[in-house]
Amino acid sequence: MKYYEDIIIRPYITERTNEQAMLGRYTFMVDKKATKIEIKQAVE
Repeated sequence: MKYYEDIIIRPYITERTNEQAMLGRYTFMVDKKATKIEIKQAVE
């Protein structure tokens, strides 16, 4: 079992992602080996 801290590495911050964050959409750098299900659980 992976820990959520190991799946989500850090936020991905650019001008575009800052604009998306204002709309409630967030972008993160994640572990390449993580599955979509693991990423979803880590974010929730």
